[in-house]
Amino acid sequence: MRTYKVFNVDERGYSHVLNNLPKQDHSYSEVCDDYALAVVSDGHGSPQYFRSDRGSQLAIEASVDILKGFIAHATNVESLKNQLLLKKKIKEKWDSLVIDDYMNHPFTDEELNTLEENINHEEDTRAKQKMTDYLSVYRLGQNVRKAYGCTLIAIACFRGYTLGIHIGDGTCAAFYPDGSCDQPIPEDPHNMANTTSSLSNDNTGCRVHFFAREPMAVFVASDGIDDSFGVGEMLYNFYRGICINFAENGESYRDTLQSSLATISEKGSKDDMSISGIYDLEELVRFKEVMKKMHECGKLRIRLNYLTDTSGGVSDYSLEAAKKSLDRAQTEQIQSEKELNRLKRELKKIHDALLSMQMEAIRKGTHYHDPHKIADELQHYHRKEQSLRYELQKTSDTIHSLEQKAQRYQAQNQKEQICIQNEASLIEKVRQLEEDVRIKEQRYYELKAKRQQADEEMRQLIEQISLQEIEIQNMIRAISQPSDNQKPHEKDSPAHTDTQSLKPSEQENSDENSDSETDDFESVS
Repeated sequence: MRTYKVFNVDERGYSHVLNNLPKQDHSYSEVCDDYALAVVSDGHGSPQYFRSDRGSQLAIEASVDILKGFIAHATNVESLKNQLLLKKKIKEKWDSLVIDDYMNHPFTDEELNTLEENINHEEDTRAKQKMTDYLSVYRLGQNVRKAYGCTLIAIACFRGYTLGIHIGDGTCAAFYPDGSCDQPIPEDPHNMANTTSSLSNDNTGCRVHFFAREPMAVFVASDGIDDSFGVGEMLYNFYRGICINFAENGESYRDTLQSSLATISEKGSKDDMSISGIYDLEELVRFKEVMKKMHECGKLRIRLNYLTDTSGGVSDYSLEAAKKSLDRAQTEQIQSEKELNRLKRELKKIHDALLSMQMEAIRKGTHYHDPHKIADELQHYHRKEQSLRYELQKTSDTIHSLEQKAQRYQAQNQKEQICIQNEASLIEKVRQLEEDVRIKEQRYYELKAKRQQADEEMRQLIEQISLQEIEIQNMIRAISQPSDNQKPHEKDSPAHTDTQSLKPSEQENSDENSDSETDDFESVS
């Protein structure tokens, strides 16, 4: 068995502080000569689970007690019978602790009234009905364990074996001396969106899993960490950073990690934070430089994943949309320029007509282009009509002609003014369209350049990652591994042979309530 050290940290979430809610996460770790344990439990956040903070404490108490008994009494630890019994006993132990807690501290009026207030403020019909159903049975003292609902992840390292137990969400991440890392406990297919398996369910969805390899470090954390870093490369790099800090600062880093959780919660998921871990400090120190190189390579992978997923922030859709917008703006500009040219031609015709009329007026000595002079001439001809009745018909014709010409001129003048205004308006519109085309053209080529830059960066990142992976493997091969002699030889270990002989379906899906089970862990030769 490796010489392991352990740590555990947990912190009240940022949203819980703002909403005056209790810390629903709890963590635990313990190490001795025979085993190392790391446990986290996350109480459910919905209002009907109003004692989940207490439920997560009891989950840790139950799992630690049962795991210690399992380690002490089961010699053939891969016995399928004992694995099923382990699931059953953790559930029974937690149920018993919950009932004892409820009997000693029945639900208070304040707790039930608070749940009722949450029901009144709930807008989602389905959630409202669910909380109402829970309140009804709680008032009758029935199904009380639901109020204590929580998840559980527990890791035990003993006799060269590593055992994981997982109920609900959260993540277990393991790191190995060959530079690899994984999440070894199989996923629960029932976990999706806001739905997760729970210790408070009749079928807890408990997964018991023996690791295929002995890790040099293994971490378990609640979903507050997952929701802050994801479950991929960012999460692995977060744990690599923890490994590096433990290697450089020793066990004192635990306090630094604890103090950082509040900031992680505020900037990340806003949820409670809990992490518990088991690590071989000597191995971490030996592999510190390798881990640093992997951390650096992890940053490149994170950047590559981002560029792959987003194309450098320029998706095919946004690039295509920018191109279509540019095409529409150019088409509108061309149409507006055609309309402006047509209007200019029409305005020229009007100007020519006005000029012709003015020339005719000058030639005939009339002033119908001037409204005041037209009025004077009209008065003149009226007087002339009165004094020269014999010229009445001629004067009347002249007056009529002048009036018609004046009306036509005024109409042309008004049309000219309208055209001038339309021309000015259209010139301004064309100017704006030209500016819009310029902006959209600039945006399109900026996006296109950004996309090309992202493609080039992705190509360079792939080359860098490939080179760094080769360098990491060379570093690992160069490091001597004296601790290999301390590891059990898997090919000579009957226990490991038994593990490999168990099919996944037998380990994970066997009936937990098999009639062949006994109430105690059996020692099998």
